[in-house]
Amino acid sequence: MAIRGLILDLNGTLYFKERVIEGAAGALMQLRDAGYKLRFMTNTDSKTRAQLHELICSYGLDLPIQEIFSPAQATFDYLKKNHFSYTGLLPEALEDEFSPLKRDDTNPDCVIIGENRTAINYQTLDTLFRHLMKGAELIVMQPGRHYFLADGAHLDTGALAAMFEYATGHQGQVMAKPSSHFFTMMLSDMRLKGSEVVVVGDDVETDMMGASKIGAKSILVRTGKYQSADEFLTPIKPSSVIDSIADLPKALTLF
Repeated sequence: MAIRGLILDLNGTLYFKERVIEGAAGALMQLRDAGYKLRFMTNTDSKTRAQLHELICSYGLDLPIQEIFSPAQATFDYLKKNHFSYTGLLPEALEDEFSPLKRDDTNPDCVIIGENRTAINYQTLDTLFRHLMKGAELIVMQPGRHYFLADGAHLDTGALAAMFEYATGHQGQVMAKPSSHFFTMMLSDMRLKGSEVVVVGDDVETDMMGASKIGAKSILVRTGKYQSADEFLTPIKPSSVIDSIADLPKALTLF
């Protein structure tokens, strides 16, 4: 089946350490001119879609806001569909967007783990742990272990979620990549099937894994988080490996 759409990772694929990767803007222009539908995904869970759009534009990439998908959207969608009340480490920037949902700090249906560093202290963590032990579902906005900014590496949401998983003995429900919920949400927005899409990213464990869950082909870029021989260190194999996003238009001619 012909490839009609692309799902592209943002951090590490189009930009890295707050700088646009060389050739990224030109590659996107070529892809649009070729008629591909484009969607952009990130596991950044501390910002709204509007804030992400503003940040990306500040780097020099002009992406339509409606093409950007994040953990915030996936988490809101999941809680709304399941009529869940919540508590937890919801990032401060998302509080207004989540106001239509019910917050319950006494007997919640779920505990959200997101990037809210200012709320982390032992008492808060202990309280959330007790909610989970009483049966609340663990909602992990995204499973990243760490991420990189210009000043270096930072612990990510997934590292904190792993603590709760270890303490409770139960796996959390991941909202962003590589969850099938997240990728299916983008497919639905594009009105395409997984077999009509190629997923492009720098992380085998999230980008390539997500592609495999929806039956899509995948391309791994050797930028961002990529480490030498990543493609050989996991059962999930990308369909192709390229040096950077600049090589993507040419690589697609081989599909």
